[in-house]
Amino acid sequence: MKKPIIVTKTKWYEFEKVRNLGLSVYDSMNLNNNFINPQPSMAIIMASTDDVTEALGKWGPVGNRGSHQDYVVLQLKSKTLHMRLTQLGAWCMSSLDVGLSYADQAAILVTSGFPLKNPGAHVGKLEMVQGFHRVFAGNLNEWDIKLKWSKPLGVATITNVKSYIIYRNTTNSFSTSSVIAAVPNTTYIDVPGTGSWFYWVVPVNNMGNGVPSQAVIAKIL
Repeated sequence: MKKPIIVTKTKWYEFEKVRNLGLSVYDSMNLNNNFINPQPSMAIIMASTDDVTEALGKWGPVGNRGSHQDYVVLQLKSKTLHMRLTQLGAWCMSSLDVGLSYADQAAILVTSGFPLKNPGAHVGKLEMVQGFHRVFAGNLNEWDIKLKWSKPLGVATITNVKSYIIYRNTTNSFSTSSVIAAVPNTTYIDVPGTGSWFYWVVPVNNMGNGVPSQAVIAKIL
């Protein structure tokens, strides 16, 4: 199963970027229940980040640099923080439950403050669409039901989805619902008549149908 990957694109010699990543990770992971007893600890990450901040202050801004020794110390501190952040990123990935889906693992990892690698083209079964809801707008007729959603998690681009199948029912039962449309975009307008209507969206790619969405209910009086 495909897994989300933490990427530390920042190089050790990009001193301010390394320091800022350290701050971001500490702010995100300190007391974060997704990561219990991280290794290295948050105390070590914060201390190492403070070391780089102090070394940056001594090295100084362009035009008013410190001594060569200040620069050597800054290099050492930045390398140390970079190494510890790399170790922590590896620990975060190894701490995940391998039984979770890509989307669930990614949702946990993004709370770490580390950037995640773009998943690329989706080659497995698609996750459910995001943010499925009914749209209310002044340019719609009172009998129109406009539905809108976003691409599934784990999909790099919208084109990784071949189509979206729209299902409808008069009861909250996906298993007995009927297909009413298949569209390439992430919106659809239905005109079913009066009553209460339940809708689902299923994304489709070369692997077949993905995970059905949660139901959206819409009423036409």
